[in-house]
Amino acid sequence: IQPRAPLTHAPSTPLLPTFLGIGPAKSGTTALIELLRPLRGVRIGELYTRSYAEEKRANGKFWPELAFFLDTDSFHSTDGIAYYESLFKVETRQPYEGEQIVAVGEKTPAYSGFPLTPYQVKDKLGGDVNLLFTVRDPVEAVVSKYIYHQCCVRDDQTEELECGGDTGCRESFVRYHEMLFLEHTNKAECARRRGLKLGMNDEIYSEVGGDSKAAYLNDARLLAHCQVPSSADLAQQLTDHAMATNLRRWQHVFGADNIMCLHNTDLARNPQHARRVAANFIGAPEPELDRVQEPEKMEARGSVLDRLKGKKGAIGTTETEVEAEFMLYRLREFYETESAKHAWRLCAKNAYSVIMDPDAAEQAGVTPAPEWEWVRYADANATARTNE
Repeated sequence: IQPRAPLTHAPSTPLLPTFLGIGPAKSGTTALIELLRPLRGVRIGELYTRSYAEEKRANGKFWPELAFFLDTDSFHSTDGIAYYESLFKVETRQPYEGEQIVAVGEKTPAYSGFPLTPYQVKDKLGGDVNLLFTVRDPVEAVVSKYIYHQCCVRDDQTEELECGGDTGCRESFVRYHEMLFLEHTNKAECARRRGLKLGMNDEIYSEVGGDSKAAYLNDARLLAHCQVPSSADLAQQLTDHAMATNLRRWQHVFGADNIMCLHNTDLARNPQHARRVAANFIGAPEPELDRVQEPEKMEARGSVLDRLKGKKGAIGTTETEVEAEFMLYRLREFYETESAKHAWRLCAKNAYSVIMDPDAAEQAGVTPAPEWEWVRYADANATARTNE
């Protein structure tokens, strides 16, 4: 497979991202970034200081979620871009001899749904950034995120994560998502009322024709009035997984050609092929088999309800499985137009976005592509871009 694009910058120029992982939480963003990390010429951003990164490297653990483009103080500071650049100067793996960096990137799941992020990325990095959007059934992702944040405890010494142990879940699945729905309703109503006063439409996430600046100003004015601190923004927990809406906004700002979609199931069951296509898309060389190990394949985890029943406290003492099932129904109804099928219709605008796994293809409403066709799509698209 030929690289998607030539070297974006010379080694002497600033190290700023040429690609970003923008898929929502629990859609495969970590799996994708770890598939790309060991490749020659690829540099992944590191949040911590060099000394901390060196300590982490011994344990093989890193934190590539930089969260710079979330309307943060760092983003708005006078030395913000210099600070951001510094996060890509830490080597988080053993370098190759004579290595030349050709692709630099990071992933932050919250980029997916925060409405100002696409505009801020384009303002600081330009319009040629390669964007990797991981797709998963939104209800499965929401349940997985609930278990991770509400039912898991990290050991301070070993940093190992234990989920569903004796401590149980801090908040039941039903009660937690009732809070999310309430906050989402309040935020949407705030945006509707404020938008009417400002003469806007009643959508907090707006698109104004082809005018990105006007759309940004609409979103910024509404968010300034209705947004709560991101750490406490429960409404965002739901909208982060509105995959079709979020993907549409990214395409609105960058166009379809700059975005490649990868289905979570392909990342789990066909990781080596996913790595080849993703590497091609970001302009990295073909993976070197002597340096890049075959990634482990993830096993299926059963139904979302079975996963909840297996976690102590996920179904509260005063609740029933029927109530949990009804909350899952509410979530499915909420994400009805945000499903993997709707998101994939947008993904299909880019020839890189194909699915190999039959189950994932059925979920997205497409015919699964055999391995040779996946590679052919990538080759054809890379050749077309090279000839432009």
